Amino acid sequence: MDIRDLLYFKAIVESKTLAEASAKIRISQPGLTYAVKRLENELKIELFDRVGNVRKLNQAGEILYKHANAIIEEQDMCYGELKDYTNRDRIFRMSACDPGPRWYFAQKFTINYPQLELDSHTYTDLDYAFRMLRGNRYDMLITDTPIKEEGIICKFFAEDKIMLSVHPEDKRFAQDKEISLHDPRVKDLVCYHIEGSFSQKLLKIYKEIGEDTNLRLENDLYIFNTILKSRKILTLNTRIVSTYRLDGNNRQLIPVIDEGSSINYYIVYKKQDKERLKYLLETIDECIEEFR
Repeated sequence: MDIRDLLYFKAIVESKTLAEASAKIRISQPGLTYAVKRLENELKIELFDRVGNVRKLNQAGEILYKHANAIIEEQDMCYGELKDYTNRDRIFRMSACDPGPRWYFAQKFTINYPQLELDSHTYTDLDYAFRMLRGNRYDMLITDTPIKEEGIICKFFAEDKIMLSVHPEDKRFAQDKEISLHDPRVKDLVCYHIEGSFSQKLLKIYKEIGEDTNLRLENDLYIFNTILKSRKILTLNTRIVSTYRLDGNNRQLIPVIDEGSSINYYIVYKKQDKERLKYLLETIDECIEEFR
């Protein structure tokens, strides 16, 4: 079977009319009709029941449609993997358990190697991300869990810690070197909260202080920044995030000492890829040194 005929067949099935399918893939209606006829002749079975000018997919057509989708998807995956292989020394793919270390590292790498490209993502399922690493869909992971497996290199990347971010005109905390979020002075708190391992871990702390603190979790960065600019309110930042997110000039950052207010990150990659990933690893070493 010609893959193009399957693509044309798929377009017909997923369109209300032959004219709509023709416009969608820019093939003439007679060309689409001829593609279906070629498939039917090759398979020696009709794929549509025809009543006048109306075509309705029959049972045989439904079977072919199911397999056509799988064949087309397999072709796309093949092209994708071959493209990845061709660009393996120029384009790198990384996935992290949190946006904090992901954006921090991506920024560093882009500055260090502007001629290279880093495609980064945030994952929510470590097992899936690790399968993607094993299957060469990712080159590197940043995890909050050390991984011990043959052929895998896992090394400590950085410890991130929550810090109370205080407006420069709020002098109540001027002498504090560390603080608990249970401190009675922490009354109003707005936090930028998005998906990630650290965010999920912090939900326990938020729940504990919720009864005594006017706490607002905001997942819209524009609204979050607007609140910070309009009010002298407390917020939370982290050691890593504070390297690229500015909550305002001259804010005081105070380390939080509550249980669960820190997290360890690890770099994970395949041993066989070490030489190919040398530019990523050089940037990793720079990051490790910065947070040592």
